[in-house]
Amino acid sequence: MKQSDNLPNLESTLKFIQDKLNSLGPVSYVSHGHDSNNGHNWTNHFTDEASRAVANPSLCRVYYHWKTGGDGHVSMDADVGIRFKDVQKIDVLSREEYFNKDNLAFGHPGWTAKVEPSVFVVRVQRPARVENQFTFPDEESARQFAKALTRVVELCGINKEANEH
Repeated sequence: MKQSDNLPNLESTLKFIQDKLNSLGPVSYVSHGHDSNNGHNWTNHFTDEASRAVANPSLCRVYYHWKTGGDGHVSMDADVGIRFKDVQKIDVLSREEYFNKDNLAFGHPGWTAKVEPSVFVVRVQRPARVENQFTFPDEESARQFAKALTRVVELCGINKEANEH
């Protein structure tokens, strides 16, 4: 299958993803929570960081280090990755939307979050409810990154089909 000349190839798109992750640095934000059932309020501080990204075009994967936590606690500090052939969905939402959807999903419809400053999450969903998240300080960068991830998923699917024939 011939690739269109005006679309970036797998190597250049993965290089963009790798470079973007390595240049992003930590993204910090504060979430102010409210429980409308009892009037309780709380505040949590968060920092998310992807670093040491390495893209591997021949395996259709990106590997990186993910560190996240807040209020003095680290909830994850590990080397992780994405096999693009496994990706089911990529979306962009504000961290506030993300928290509020989680509150509903976990049975807390009265809980709401207000996030400052507003940050955006690129969510990559894979089988068995596994997901990778990338936090960006602005929506434009998040959407640009999601577009590159989507392109890689398309290219890896094309490569997979070519290898199966």
